[in-house]
Amino acid sequence: MQISLMNILSPHKYWLRFFLTLWTTIAFQSCTKDEIYTEDSIPPSINEGSSNSNDTLPLSLPVIIRHYTKLEESKTHAQYNCIILMPDSSILSKEEKIPALYLLHGKDSYFTGWCTQGFADTALSVSIAKKIVPPMAIVIPEALNSYYVNGYQENVFYENFFFQNLIPVIEEKYNIGGCKDKRWIAGNSMGGYGALYYSIEHCNYFSFCYAMSARPTGPMSPIVPSILDYTSYPHDILFYLDIGKADSFLQQNIDLYQKMLEHDSQVSLEVSDGNHTWSFWRNSIIRCLNQLGKLEI
Repeated sequence: MQISLMNILSPHKYWLRFFLTLWTTIAFQSCTKDEIYTEDSIPPSINEGSSNSNDTLPLSLPVIIRHYTKLEESKTHAQYNCIILMPDSSILSKEEKIPALYLLHGKDSYFTGWCTQGFADTALSVSIAKKIVPPMAIVIPEALNSYYVNGYQENVFYENFFFQNLIPVIEEKYNIGGCKDKRWIAGNSMGGYGALYYSIEHCNYFSFCYAMSARPTGPMSPIVPSILDYTSYPHDILFYLDIGKADSFLQQNIDLYQKMLEHDSQVSLEVSDGNHTWSFWRNSIIRCLNQLGKLEI
């Protein structure tokens, strides 16, 4: 006989709901100011999925600060949240801009998921400590279910916002990016589509694209072009397609890889164990940072 927790707590279920609601509200409100991450904040095994499982963590990890901000889209005045993950200023140069990875979230997923479920701050901290990547920033913008284009959702002009409002403001305020060689893009699921779409349509902005579990066809909408339908692809961007063996979009990624090869694009395909889940993407962000560490900036 199965006895659920709610049956045991049934006499107190209204109090339980009250405290759960209160806890959720407090947790959400806590995401409105800058936060400091240290090695004691989130303790997942960052070596899981690493190319060298024998690596040990450094004795001291650099502090990663979560900067929270809101930006306004100029046409409709809609506001979008954004997280910027950056190392503590003590290890940064005041004069030189550091590279920036724009990390896009998936459909029906909140933008904070890359921190709360993907542990992007952990991955960044350890990667900097191990000197896999130089000091760099990760920008995680809120995108609703826009598919990163204009007009897929009514009165949502997200593509305009991203290039006209987000990039200029963020890069000036936090002294990051600033040029194609120091501006990279990645994303999971819908965000993987967005990373591919922006790299093709706005190829002067990015030098590196890492698409995790992307759906290259998009949602099959006339407003959202299929990545497979393009007749040419940029030659000066490094493309990486990272997909799980059990992912329903595996064949689409294989088809895209083969087509991009035919067009002489610099593209690699990574097929690993896993499905369309955060357990796969937690390892995928590590693989992404490992590839970034091989770039000459």
